Amino acid sequence: MNSTITKLLLCATIGALFSGPLQAKEVDSSSITVLLRTTLTALESNKKLPENTSTALAQLEHIAPRLDAIFPIPMTYSKDDIAAMERHNLTRYYKVDTSDKTTDAVQELLTELKNNPLVELAQITPIRVNQDDMISVSPLKKPDAKKVLAGEHGFPDYTSLQHYKHGLIPEAGYKLGGLNSIAARAYPGGDGEYARVISTEWSHWSYTHADLPRPFIEHGDTGDSTPDFHDTGSAGIMFSKDNGFGTTGFVPKAQAGYSQFDHPEGSSLFKLAQHLQPGDVVQVGIHFGGPTMPPEACDREDEGSCFLPVESVRSVADEISYLTEEKGVHVIIAAGNGSVNLDHPFFEGQYDRNHYDSGAIYAGAADPTEGNRASFSEYGNRVDLFSWGWHVTTTSCDGVDCAEDLYTHTFSGTSSANPIIAGAVAQVQSIAFAHGLGAIPPKKMRQLLVKTGHPLPFPDPQRPIGMQPDVDAAVKFLLNEQNPPVVVDVPEAILSADVIHTVAPTGGTINFALDGSESKGAVKYQWEQLSGSTSLINVDQSIAKAVMKANEVGENTYRLTVTSATGKQSSAILALTIAAPVIKITGPTSIMEGESTTLTALANFAGNYIWVVYNASGQVVMQGRRPELKLPPLTAGIYRITGSAETPYAERKVSAEHNLTIKKPIETGPPTVVVSGPTQATAGTSVTLDASGSSAANDAPLSYSWKVWPQLPLAADGAQVTFTPPALTRPVEYLFTVTASDGKLTSQQYHFVMVEASGTPPPAPVEE
Repeated sequence: MNSTITKLLLCATIGALFSGPLQAKEVDSSSITVLLRTTLTALESNKKLPENTSTALAQLEHIAPRLDAIFPIPMTYSKDDIAAMERHNLTRYYKVDTSDKTTDAVQELLTELKNNPLVELAQITPIRVNQDDMISVSPLKKPDAKKVLAGEHGFPDYTSLQHYKHGLIPEAGYKLGGLNSIAARAYPGGDGEYARVISTEWSHWSYTHADLPRPFIEHGDTGDSTPDFHDTGSAGIMFSKDNGFGTTGFVPKAQAGYSQFDHPEGSSLFKLAQHLQPGDVVQVGIHFGGPTMPPEACDREDEGSCFLPVESVRSVADEISYLTEEKGVHVIIAAGNGSVNLDHPFFEGQYDRNHYDSGAIYAGAADPTEGNRASFSEYGNRVDLFSWGWHVTTTSCDGVDCAEDLYTHTFSGTSSANPIIAGAVAQVQSIAFAHGLGAIPPKKMRQLLVKTGHPLPFPDPQRPIGMQPDVDAAVKFLLNEQNPPVVVDVPEAILSADVIHTVAPTGGTINFALDGSESKGAVKYQWEQLSGSTSLINVDQSIAKAVMKANEVGENTYRLTVTSATGKQSSAILALTIAAPVIKITGPTSIMEGESTTLTALANFAGNYIWVVYNASGQVVMQGRRPELKLPPLTAGIYRITGSAETPYAERKVSAEHNLTIKKPIETGPPTVVVSGPTQATAGTSVTLDASGSSAANDAPLSYSWKVWPQLPLAADGAQVTFTPPALTRPVEYLFTVTASDGKLTSQQYHFVMVEASGTPPPAPVEE
C-alpha cells in the first residue's frame, strides 16, 4: 500500500444548527400517498357494492383517476406472503401523481381525498432538505500529519479518538462515556463475524476507501449514484476494517451492504426486505422536512429546519413494521435533527408506542462535551436510545476527492448517533448468533439495550432521549439472564398511566390494553380487578386487557403485582374511567332567510361524522361527513338536523339533534311620526309638544331628537319637548322638527306654533 498523507476532514457548522445533518435532498412534493380502507382491486371487482360505497368509489375515481399501488405484490408471493403484507397495510397504499398541479390544487385534492369515506389516510409527500445548505466540509491543514500520526502502514491510527466505542468512564475532557464496545470484542462473535449490516441512505459510501469493505449487496437504482461523506461516515462507524490504521468499526468483520433510499413512495425498504434474513441490521440515515407546527413542538426560528423521522411518512413506518415483525430485521432510524418534541399533541399520538409501534429503534443525539441532549436532537418517549451527536471520528469523503485516506473527527448530528447504535445492535446480535441464541426479536433487542443502558449524565426530564447502550452489559445480560449486570433486589411495578379515560362501546365489546411492560425486575405478572364492571383477560401477562361491554360506564380500578426472580413483589394501581359516548352540536338556533351558517359536532371519541338535514316535511335536504357542517342559504322554515359519530366498525355510535329556525325577513319602512300639541301660544306660558304617538314599522323602540327655528331654549324628554315662549313685540311662528329613529331608518315631522306679541315692550337695557 502506498504511503500517503492522511487528509483529515472537518465538518463545520453553518449558522447555529449542527454538523453532519441527516441526508436529505430538496425536491418539490410531487405526489400524495393514499391509504384506502380496502384494496382498490377488491372494490372494483365487487359487483354488489352498497350504494354509498359505490358513490364513494365513483367520487374517488373522479378526483383521482389514476391510483398506482406503492407496494405491488410480487408475482412469486404465496397467500401467506400476501397475508403478511396485509398485516402491515402494504396492499392498501396508493400514489396520486400531483407533479402537474399547483400548490392550491394539491391542497384541494388532499382535502377531497380525506373526505372520501373509502380513504383512511392521505398525506402529501414530505419535503426533503438539501444537506449542502446546512454543512460545509473543508480539509484540516496539518502539514506534519505524516510525521506525527503515520504508522507502519503510512496511515494514521485514529482508534484512540473513537471515544464513542470506549468504556463507560468519560475521557479526553468529555462528560459522556462510550458504549463499552471494545470490552465486548472478547466474546465469540464480538468482531461481527456473524452480523450483516445494511446502510440505507440517499448515496453510498466510498467503495474505494482503504478502510472500508465493498458491499456484499448493492440494492436499488445505484447505476449513476456517487459516493458522499454522509454514508462514508456512517459506514466507518459501523464496519470500518480492523487493519491497524484509520478507524475500526463496531463490527469490522460483518458483511456490509448498501441500499439506496430512493423516495418515500419508492417502497425501497419493502423491496430490500426480500433480500434480508432474521437478525440483519438496517440503519436508515434519512429524515424529512416537516409541516408547519406550533412553537411548543419545534422551537426553531426557521420552520424549514423542523425535520422529522422517516416514520413521519405512514407508508414508510408500515414498511419498517413489515421488516421488524415479518422478517425479524433490526431497523435503527435517526430520530431527526429538528429539535422536535415527538410527544407534542400536534402529532396526535403518532409517536406514542401505545398507539403505534413499528419495532424500530429511534436514535437521539447527545452532546459529549456537556453530557446532555444535543440541542438539535428530537426528543420524547419514543426516542429509545441515544449516543454521540458531536465529535465523532470516522471515515469520510468530500464528494469531489473521495480518496482512500479521508477521515473526520467531526461527524455529527443524529447522523452519527444512528450508526453508532446500529453498530452496537449488530455487535450484540453477532455475539448472540455465536452462542447459538439465534436472531433476537427486534423489540426484545430494543428492550435489552434500554434495560442495560445508561442515562445521560445531565438529563432533562422534559426532553428525554432514552439511554445510551452498554454493549458489554447487554451481552452479559443476554448470556446469563438470571444474573444481569445490575441486580435489582426489589422489582418495580410501572404502569403506562395512573388514570386513563376512555369511552364505552355502544355495541359489542372493546378490549382496552392495560400496560405494565415497563415494569423493572419482573419475571411474573398478576393483574386483578379491584372495582368496576369490566372483565380481565391475559391477567398473567405484562399487558392485560380490560373487556368493556356495551353501555357500561363508570370507574374501574386494577392492581398489577410483579414478582422478581427472588420472589419479591411490588404493586401499582391503575384507574380506568369509562364514559358514555357523547356528541355535542354547537351553532345558532335561528337565522334569517338568505344567511349561511356553520354547525360543529364534537364527540368524546375519534370517529367518522355524519350529518343529515331534514326540512319540516321530513325530507333530507343535505348531508355531510366532516365535523363541521357548512349550511348554505336555505328557505324559511324549521329544520331538524342530526349529527352523529361512529367508529369505523360501529363499536361506538352516538347522535344528537339540533333544531334550526330560518325566519323570513320582516318588511320594514321608516317610522311614522305624529306630533300633537297647540299651534298657538302666548308669551310666558309653558307649552308641551308630544310625539309619543309615533310608531316603527317593526314595532322597534324609537329614539327622538328635537330642533326649533328660530332658536329658543327647549327641555326635551324623549318623545316630548317643553318650552316657554319669550315676551315678543311682534308675532313669531316657530318651526319644530322632530326626528324619530328605529336604529336603522329615520323619519321627520314638522309642527308650527304661532306665539302672539305680548303687547309689552321688552325692558330697556340697564346702563352701568
